[in-house]
Amino acid sequence: MPWDIILGALGGSSISIIVTVVLALIFAQRIIEKAVDTSARRFESSILLAEETFKKRLDLEAQIDIHLREKRITVYQKLWQATALLPKWPRAKNLTYEHLIKFSETLRDWYFQEGGMYLSKDAREAYGALQDEIWAILGDQPTGDLQPEHYDKIREQCSTLRRELTDDILSRRAAPL
Repeated sequence: MPWDIILGALGGSSISIIVTVVLALIFAQRIIEKAVDTSARRFESSILLAEETFKKRLDLEAQIDIHLREKRITVYQKLWQATALLPKWPRAKNLTYEHLIKFSETLRDWYFQEGGMYLSKDAREAYGALQDEIWAILGDQPTGDLQPEHYDKIREQCSTLRRELTDDILSRRAAPL
């Protein structure tokens, strides 16, 4: 056998070489196990830290959402009330184009003095569409009583805005069981 020849050629030192190799392998195995264990502990620590950070972030976002919702409820009430100028049932009587100008100014004042910064993107778009519709109608500089078709266009935009406001504060979702 070739091993017999190799061992014979090496003489008595072959056993010491084998012992050295075995000890080196055992030592290497322990180093690898320790490195794996250390890496596993670091990984576990990183995961725990990431989980803790994630939970804190969720908690902070929830607090911000609650505060924003509470603030929106307060400022949206005034905007909601302003849109009562053009109800569907029963229709307002004796509404003039001058009332429409005043309505637009009321909306503008609310937007810049109280609540504009709290509008969501969709609610902001609905607010803008309402103002655009008002001024598209007023652009022709009509006077006198508000025409029914103009009333309906503005009332629809008011309704869209109110729907977006309720979406922002989650007031129209189904009641919990």
